[in-house]
Amino acid sequence: MAAVIRGQVNKREYVSRHLTGYAFDVRTPEDRRAFEQVVQEVLGSVGSHLIEDEAGGERHFHVQFDR
Repeated sequence: MAAVIRGQVNKREYVSRHLTGYAFDVRTPEDRRAFEQVVQEVLGSVGSHLIEDEAGGERHFHVQFDR
């Protein structure tokens, strides 16, 4: 799998923005609403956005920076 990802990165074909450094995941805390409001405000000020809880694994938000 590592070789496949390296090959994609070398060709600049990314399956995820995580591989480019323009995205990361944040685990959802108990006080979800307050957390979401603060994160939306901060991210909006730096040109990025929050993708609601992603499916799979633990509950989390996906944060993605716009280029």
